[in-house]
Amino acid sequence: GVYLGGTGSANKLDDYETGTWTLGLGSVSASLLVTGTSSHNVYTKIGRVVHLDGYLSFTSNSSEGNVMQITGLPFTVKSESYSSGSQINQKGSGTSLTPFAVANTTLLNLYTSDNSSSEGFNSIQYSEVGQMAMHFSITYITDQ
Repeated sequence: GVYLGGTGSANKLDDYETGTWTLGLGSVSASLLVTGTSSHNVYTKIGRVVHLDGYLSFTSNSSEGNVMQITGLPFTVKSESYSSGSQINQKGSGTSLTPFAVANTTLLNLYTSDNSSSEGFNSIQYSEVGQMAMHFSITYITDQ
């Protein structure tokens, strides 16, 4: 580890990790083609804070009515965790999507902004997006 701001045990950074992660799609049939390259799907974990960057593309339309989920997060999301995700635009559509980490899972749910809902976000289904590509980043807390 490295000591920051002093040599006491509280100043020692001894839990730092970087790597790649393999993403997938949850709650969808295998017929929906997904690509995600590990060079774009990277994480940094410092203590219990995890920061992810990812890239995902669909090359086929889907009639799936399930909520869009990204699977394969490298660490389980803490139950009380609040995630902070970047809004992402679908290639060619202008629709903004926001990823949210799901507590006690290794999942992200994707939402679209909606001023008519009380939370300002509504879940989005695979059938609502069709062909798309997106880059995203999100930060969340883990117990690991």
